[in-house]
Amino acid sequence: MQVEIKEISNCKRELYATVESNRAKEDYQKILMKYRKSIVVHGFRKGKAPLFMIDNIYGKQALEEYYDEYLPKYFDEIIKDKNITPAARGSVKKVEWDKKSDMNITFSYDIDPEFELTDYKGIELAVKLHEFNEEQVNFALRKIQEQFANVKEKEGPAEENNLVVCNITVIDKNGKKIMLYNNKTYKIGSNKFGKQFDKDLIGVKKFDKIKTVIEYFDKDIIEKFSDIVDLNEPKNVIVDVNEVEIEELPDLDDELAKDTGEYETIDEMKHAIRKDIQNDIENLNSKIKEDAWFNYVIEKNNFEVPESKVEQLAIRNLMNLVDIKHLDKSLLEKYLERMRKPIIEKLKRDYIIEKLTELETAEVTDEEIENKIIKEAEEHQMDLEKFKKVYKKQLKRDVIEKLLKQEKILKNVINSCKIVEPKEEINTDKANQQEE
Repeated sequence: MQVEIKEISNCKRELYATVESNRAKEDYQKILMKYRKSIVVHGFRKGKAPLFMIDNIYGKQALEEYYDEYLPKYFDEIIKDKNITPAARGSVKKVEWDKKSDMNITFSYDIDPEFELTDYKGIELAVKLHEFNEEQVNFALRKIQEQFANVKEKEGPAEENNLVVCNITVIDKNGKKIMLYNNKTYKIGSNKFGKQFDKDLIGVKKFDKIKTVIEYFDKDIIEKFSDIVDLNEPKNVIVDVNEVEIEELPDLDDELAKDTGEYETIDEMKHAIRKDIQNDIENLNSKIKEDAWFNYVIEKNNFEVPESKVEQLAIRNLMNLVDIKHLDKSLLEKYLERMRKPIIEKLKRDYIIEKLTELETAEVTDEEIENKIIKEAEEHQMDLEKFKKVYKKQLKRDVIEKLLKQEKILKNVINSCKIVEPKEEINTDKANQQEE
């Protein structure tokens, strides 16, 4: 086959191939012979009709089958011969063949981007990190107290931290009343529905009726009533108070710790809570630094990603969410367009990690590999040996070693960076007003 390759962009290529007429005819006749075996043509025994008659009757259908079966084979043959590694499966852009002359095919395919990774080590990352303080422990302890609180009816008006059991009604665009919440228990001061709602509940008593506003509705309520009222914005509501309740919190002592079923003493519980919060903050800060590093490196090392990979990942992700066979075409395109940006960012991160492992090194021990498998088994809540059997293919040593190596290299590179406080953004309009 004669082959010519044209560079369309950094990742996209077009491949022009010419298949000699003799080979094209021979392969096409193989398809016709398959048809002849099962077709009866008037005047001929089954399987004995001339191929030109089969072509005259079933030519259009046979040609499509020929293209479907043999064009991918031609493409695979070419890329193997030319030592090409496409980023994803190539596609046929154009075919020209009159069943007599040479066949001309235009294939389109993507390759992985080629780029130099620079300016990635020892850089400054302007991020705001979270800090641990004892108030976070106190907040967690308060939540545990609330779980084991004794709730009783309150005679007087509602105050901060009291519970209000109420029905909440909204007026829709047609003036019709719709009860959104029935016997909803709301804690004053939680700010769950907004500051104004909390403020207006102060002082209410049993059987009171008040008008107020809800700024934020629960997601399930927004979805439930989406067809009749838009709850994505603040709404005036009517609140019917059924009851005001007060929580009697248990003491922070060993008895409370034992009631949780996890601890024997209050000191043990406090220590565990403190450690969990510190770990959460450490993980959160690691994620913040990692995101900042990727954002910086992507900006400094801008490169194109294969469009075919973007589409492939978008469709795969969408298939995990909905049955795309029954999706309207315009809705499908809308979903895919919405997925483009995060998928492009993910692909860029993957390519940067691959490039990083070419430039940096890290050692991975057998113990670290085994610990990784143990951790995965715990996350899947499975016995270790059973986990190893079920996920035997995924737990190949070289795969886990590569993953751990990437994690180590990325961590080392990010640790080489200097963390600085982000600069405060200046509101120019406000600054100009102050100058005036």
